Amino acid sequence: MGMTVNWILDIPGHTGEPAEVVMDLCERCQPEGLVALGLGGPETPRADFAPYFARARALGLGSVPHAGEVAGPESVRAAVDVLKADRIVPTLADHPLPSLIGAGISVSINSDDPPMFGTTLTRELQIAAQLLGSEQVPQLLRNAVNASYATDELKVSYLTDLAAFEATALTKR
Repeated sequence: MGMTVNWILDIPGHTGEPAEVVMDLCERCQPEGLVALGLGGPETPRADFAPYFARARALGLGSVPHAGEVAGPESVRAAVDVLKADRIVPTLADHPLPSLIGAGISVSINSDDPPMFGTTLTRELQIAAQLLGSEQVPQLLRNAVNASYATDELKVSYLTDLAAFEATALTKR
C-alpha cells in the first residue's frame, strides 16, 4: 500500500479575513482528504476562534488547534474547553508519558511541526522508547492509527501491516 496524505487546514492565528479564507476552502471547496481544522500563528485568544471551529465540526472535521507554546495554560484550556481540541501535545519536559500509559490512556507520538520544534517522528519515537521501553512503541503506533482521521479501511490496512512487521521482528530476535 502506498502513502496516504490527508489535510489539516490551518487558520493562521487571525480572525476575520484570514480565517474566512480557510473556512471558505473547508466549506466551499472541501478538498479531498480534508480531515481537520488547525490553528497556528500568534496565540491570540483561542476563544475568539470558536465560531470557526463550530463550523468545522459541523462539517465533520477534527479540531487540532495549537495552544500553549507561547500563551501558557490559559491558551491550552481555551483550546480544549472552547475549541474542543481532539488532541493535546504538551512539551516533552512536562509530558508524563509513563504515567499516562500506566493509567491506560491511549497515547500516540507525533512530530507536529518538525521545522518549528526541531524534531522528526523517528526522533519522537526514539524518545518514547527511552521512556517506556522499545516494546511499547508498536502500541503507540496502533494508538496513532486509531486516533487518526484515516478511513476505517485504511486503518485496518495500516494495523495489518504493523502486525505483520511485529511478527517479523519477533522472529528475528
